[in-house]
Amino acid sequence: MSFTAGCGGPVDRAVADGMIGQLREFGTSLVDATDLTTGGDVESVVGRALRGRRTAVLLASRSGGRYTRTGRLVGVDARPEAVTRSCHTTLRRLGTDYLDLYLLDRADPRVPVEESVQAMAALVAAGKVRHLGVAHVDVGQLRRAHAVHPLALVAAEYSLLGRCAETELLPAARALGIGFAAYRPLGAGLLTGQLDSPDQLAPDAYQHADPRFRPDNFARTRRMVGAAQRVATRRQVGVSRLALAWLLAQGRDVLPVAGTRDPTHLEMNLAAAAVRLDAAERARLAALSDPSGAVCPRPVGTDCRCRPGTRDAGPGTRDAGPGSQDRTGN
Repeated sequence: MSFTAGCGGPVDRAVADGMIGQLREFGTSLVDATDLTTGGDVESVVGRALRGRRTAVLLASRSGGRYTRTGRLVGVDARPEAVTRSCHTTLRRLGTDYLDLYLLDRADPRVPVEESVQAMAALVAAGKVRHLGVAHVDVGQLRRAHAVHPLALVAAEYSLLGRCAETELLPAARALGIGFAAYRPLGAGLLTGQLDSPDQLAPDAYQHADPRFRPDNFARTRRMVGAAQRVATRRQVGVSRLALAWLLAQGRDVLPVAGTRDPTHLEMNLAAAAVRLDAAERARLAALSDPSGAVCPRPVGTDCRCRPGTRDAGPGTRDAGPGSQDRTGN
């Protein structure tokens, strides 16, 4: 699960403590404590909640992107010195000696991705980090990063309403033996069944950059959600639980990462593991959206680098910058 800022209101120690206990009860142990927006508040709270039980969880964090409290990207700094400094700061706030997983949240347009990953590999060698991952990368960047140091995980948006990853990124990860973290598994809130209009969003919400929330696309998206809701009703589960169950059915290497600060929502998300979809249900749900990304979640004016025909950036090519996508990791 993810405590990542941008997925809700503030979290206090009592809530964090209880939610980590819930994870252990359900046999789930990965905790993403990434804090790219609140100046360390989330990391400090999670760190206090983990005192005395650090080894009970797999602790993850990310570096590279900077976001507003509502999840809108405002900058990228993945220079080697920044990646190293960020890791040390995170360890201090969390009160731990190591991270189980450290991800590069964004490639920096000023720095080849290889240089950022080399700095992360040095942290592994120093015992500060155990495994590495990357997020928001294209296939070329994934391969180049993996060539510097073996990656355990790549994170990208993947849900019933955002299946661009299926065209190139997910197959490439599988070919390299890299796990896949599906972030925004509930379609940026669309698959909660609670969004009836973009007008419900805050004026500065990151979803305003998402084409699925544009007036000309939102009605179509709502019809897709309605079709998923009908399948969920037949199974007597909520549409969000159904959406997570569909992702879990895509393979043992696909890990939905749902961000929440609410213990009730966490319990509902974890219960998705008990929902077994038959082949007909999986096919019916898959038919709702086009995996080539007919309504791609990437912001208007940017190319979806997950689609076929994407050029793999070479070592001398600058990677996409802050304007490429607005996302936190829930």
